[in-house]
Amino acid sequence: MALDIQKEIVDQGKLLYQTGAGQVMNAQILTREKVYNEKLVNLYTNLEKAIAQRDKEWKSEIEAEMRETAAKLEKDRKDRLKLQVNSEELKKTPQGVADKEPGIQAADNAWAE
Repeated sequence: MALDIQKEIVDQGKLLYQTGAGQVMNAQILTREKVYNEKLVNLYTNLEKAIAQRDKEWKSEIEAEMRETAAKLEKDRKDRLKLQVNSEELKKTPQGVADKEPGIQAADNAWAE
């Protein structure tokens, strides 16, 4: 029994981000990116206040939070790009993973039976 995503990629020739699952994942990532961008704007506003008040400790805390948020934002951007994997690359993945993980091959065989 094939999964919907398998049918979409193999039978319909869709790219991962074009599948139903890919669209859901992309929407979730875009939502997080929006939240991170809004947070960075707020942090920048607070950073300006901390600088104006000459509050070095607060400034330091804000800068650390800005770095953390920017890192999360960058990770999400990279994850979104990964969704653009084409179906040929996806066809290669299961065998490569199965070679590395014998348990995956056993699970695949169990499902096939």
